[in-house]
Amino acid sequence: MVPDGQRAFGARVAELRAERGLTQRELAAEIGRTTSWLSQVERGRGSCLVPRL
Repeated sequence: MVPDGQRAFGARVAELRAERGLTQRELAAEIGRTTSWLSQVERGRGSCLVPRL
């Protein structure tokens, strides 16, 4: 089960990324992570330490 806060955080990351017109691939490259990792975070399935963003 995914915590609500994690799900909300991921949704917000996806929202901000879209507002800036970035693809997952572009944002992942900017922050030095994989597209797969970013996708998991945006879906609330992966954990993320804020300093990584």
